Amino acid sequence: MTIEDFLRQVVEGYLFHDLANMNQIQLQPPQTDGAAGYPMVITALSGMELLGGILSPNPFNKRNGDDYFRDYWDNYLAKINQGYSGLADLVYQLVRHGLAHTFVAKHGIIVTKGAPSRHMQVDMQNNILIIDATRLYQDLERSYNLHVKPLVFGQNKNQSVRNAMQQRLDEMITDYENDSKRLFSQLKSSQPGSQVPIIPANTGGTIPWP
Repeated sequence: MTIEDFLRQVVEGYLFHDLANMNQIQLQPPQTDGAAGYPMVITALSGMELLGGILSPNPFNKRNGDDYFRDYWDNYLAKINQGYSGLADLVYQLVRHGLAHTFVAKHGIIVTKGAPSRHMQVDMQNNILIIDATRLYQDLERSYNLHVKPLVFGQNKNQSVRNAMQQRLDEMITDYENDSKRLFSQLKSSQPGSQVPIIPANTGGTIPWP
């Protein structure tokens, strides 16, 4: 896959279209929660980690997700709003890890939706950070459109940077394909009596889900 197709399909398509659709979710009375604020935040933060990996000058390593996240946060997102500066570590540890692993932001994090004036407010006395899901999504998309997309699609695109991004993408795809092959190979060699429905190769069949 070319880096151009990847950005159009995965970033501009899946990532930003998912965020745009989640942003349209509104509470229905008498609901007081469930407007997809958490899913929006974790999706946006994962997108930053992805973009940071693609933009890295060094070979892709899936163990370096924290470095990729911080690089994008500090060098791309913070260009949109200096209020993001200095908060990458706190957000990665308390928000990204909390939501990704347990669907709960760790202590001191408040997620709002549609309250942009409170976005990235820090209460040092009570150790509280407020994140507005809508504003985070909008700033991420704006940072991409202003500072990433032109590197590949702009009239003055940077061919060397574009080629480096292509190399990172190729490395990432190869790494994840190898993981997939390894894990499916382990599944195929699982113990007899397994209840996992496996389709024989080249049969064109479908999994007989109940």
